Amino acid sequence: MSTTKTLVIPVLLTLAMLNASARADASPIVLNAYTDDYGQFFVDGNLIGSYDNPATAGNIIATVDLEPGWHDVAFTYRNRAGTNRLGLSWKLPGDAEFLIIPESNLRSLDSTGALVSGLRGDYYNLGGPYQFTRFGEGPILHGANSFSEEIYEGSIGLWAGLYGPSDLFEEELVGEFYVPPPPAVPEPTSLGLLVLGGAELLRRRWSARGGAEGRREIKPVAAQVGRAGSESRRTARP
Repeated sequence: MSTTKTLVIPVLLTLAMLNASARADASPIVLNAYTDDYGQFFVDGNLIGSYDNPATAGNIIATVDLEPGWHDVAFTYRNRAGTNRLGLSWKLPGDAEFLIIPESNLRSLDSTGALVSGLRGDYYNLGGPYQFTRFGEGPILHGANSFSEEIYEGSIGLWAGLYGPSDLFEEELVGEFYVPPPPAVPEPTSLGLLVLGGAELLRRRWSARGGAEGRREIKPVAAQVGRAGSESRRTARP
């Protein structure tokens, strides 16, 4: 292997690892809102998806690159016909399936301005005036299990303590959700040691190969000298 290739391999390895480390700050998060029957999903003030179908439920699924930490979230929900349902889930890097966003990863302000776990939910009559506010909603897993059974925050009970499976209403959810850090990547010092170790291993391997080739070249010369000495000794005999 040439000297050029000897230098290029460690350099390429270093660049690849540093690029991977840089990309680790922002990770693709897949967000999923199952809604029956209307929803608008906002993250950091940006509309990432919407759903509008009074006839059936559906999903708002969007992939967003988010750095670790807290991000603004808002969701406008309406049930205009039939049964109601709303569930907010995500798929983090490494997850095989969608998981409901835990209450511990949600926060908002209560009536005193203090931070509490969960989101703030402002409720309205469908197309009508404001009704009431619920603080600290979470996890967001509400709606009809059947025409006679409702769940709220993942447990059996009326939605916000008031609405049953087929009640019509609107809700405005606001607050923040926390994106955990991605899996740890090697620190720059560790990367440097790894690259140096790989380069040293390659150097030793190539040095050993060069020495073996040198020894193979010397053997015929030594053999010729040995044969020449034997001829001289035979000639000198009486």
